[in-house]
Amino acid sequence: MKEPRISDFRTLLEVVNTRSFTKAAQNLKTTTVTVMNQIDKLEDYFMIKIFERNVRGVILTDEGRRVVNVARKILELLNGPGIIAPLKTETRGKVRIASDEVSGEHILPCLISNFKTMNPYIEFSLEILNKFLPLKLLENKHVDLASIQLTREFLRKRIQNLDSLEITKDRLFVISAPSHKLSSKERINIEELIHYPLILGDENSDLNLMIEDLFISYGIDPRKLDVKLRLSKISAITIGVSQGLGVSIIPGIVAIKAEKAGLIKTIPLNTSHDEVPIYIIKRREKDNQALNYFWDYICHVNEKFRGNLPCILRLII
Repeated sequence: MKEPRISDFRTLLEVVNTRSFTKAAQNLKTTTVTVMNQIDKLEDYFMIKIFERNVRGVILTDEGRRVVNVARKILELLNGPGIIAPLKTETRGKVRIASDEVSGEHILPCLISNFKTMNPYIEFSLEILNKFLPLKLLENKHVDLASIQLTREFLRKRIQNLDSLEITKDRLFVISAPSHKLSSKERINIEELIHYPLILGDENSDLNLMIEDLFISYGIDPRKLDVKLRLSKISAITIGVSQGLGVSIIPGIVAIKAEKAGLIKTIPLNTSHDEVPIYIIKRREKDNQALNYFWDYICHVNEKFRGNLPCILRLII
């Protein structure tokens, strides 16, 4: 599935203003087919129907209005003062990154892709790992950047002597198969989950340690949970849940995307302990010019969007 371009959002707003693909195409000096293809691409990407078509033109659906709100927000930010385009450089070099599954699959790729449009000579390697290995590799100087979810206090203490940037906050969600009896609940208490078979991550995985912390904070011994299956990746857990093998708790970035695809249902947790900050971390030495350019770019993007990264804005609709 292709990522939307800024021009696709501009076309969307022109169609909204004119209520016509043909008039929008005329104003944009392009063809009606091109406009329709751009709208089709947005509908495929967001997995919704944006417009209803009839003889009088096009009408926004309720879901389409939410996409339009996101489009306006993106264009407002990009067209405001201090557009977040990385400065074009001829710098050459390589940035080595180790990341957990959520950041490595859903956040970093679009940041790297945008940065490389203006810095084509800077190369990147991205390794997706588990069990907090990204931080260990950073400390041992095997990579230049690490990106992980930080919820455990010992990890926060561990990065005190490193440069760190909180790029967004995710939330944990309970997930079930669409036909599961939990799927109709608007919210769920963590205590209720002790009565259901669970699919969790490997025992020493980042996700499993986060889930254990959550249960412990409510006085529940994780050893007493009915764990039917342990899997190494969040994507594998999601598939297992979709097949009715159990329920689980996973980060919202992954959960909401899977729900839009019709694989699972998400149920918000009735707790104040469900926040999952996501950090990018580096050592404090500045001898890698390519890394310095990329770090400055990430800081600028983060300041501009205040944690609502374009990569994950679609999750709010």
